[in-house]
Amino acid sequence: MRTLARYSQISNRKKDTQRENSSERRGRSRVFGHAFAEFSVAIVLLGGFVIALSALALVPIRFLIANGVFTNAVQSAALSETRSSASSLIDDAPLLGLAQSCGIDFGDATISIVCVNQSGGSLTVSGQSPVPAQWLPGGSNTPCTYSLHVDQKVTIEPLLHGMTSTFATTLHGDSCWENLGCDPTTKGFYINE
Repeated sequence: MRTLARYSQISNRKKDTQRENSSERRGRSRVFGHAFAEFSVAIVLLGGFVIALSALALVPIRFLIANGVFTNAVQSAALSETRSSASSLIDDAPLLGLAQSCGIDFGDATISIVCVNQSGGSLTVSGQSPVPAQWLPGGSNTPCTYSLHVDQKVTIEPLLHGMTSTFATTLHGDSCWENLGCDPTTKGFYINE
């Protein structure tokens, strides 16, 4: 009889322990479900913040791309044979198409030649106007340093149009004009053609 009573006490303890464990599991699952709902809201907010931050961070990256493409175009144009070919090279630079596919729009470019002599005097010739004879090699204001100066408007599109607006700026670039030679047929300087 004693063994039977002992056996029933042990089995009652097991049943009580099982009931406690199942109620603890139910309580834990409720707590877990509640925490999951709060956690999912935090994840959604974090995801929105990351998307907004990446949209804002993309504009400076595109600006660096635009500046690199522009600098490359100005340096290539300064190596042109004539000023008119430099102007067409700035407008049709090979990398401009690639930059436009990245959301960068290049506007009109303003090209000028800047002449600086040794005494500090300077002359800026805009557009296709010729450089005066006194500023050309062998003139009265020489020796001079000649540089190609380009101003170009750039518009950079954001990643998400609702969050930020377009970024518009003007890029400025200078590069030394290399070709100071004369055209053998017209006897005029290439810098004026």
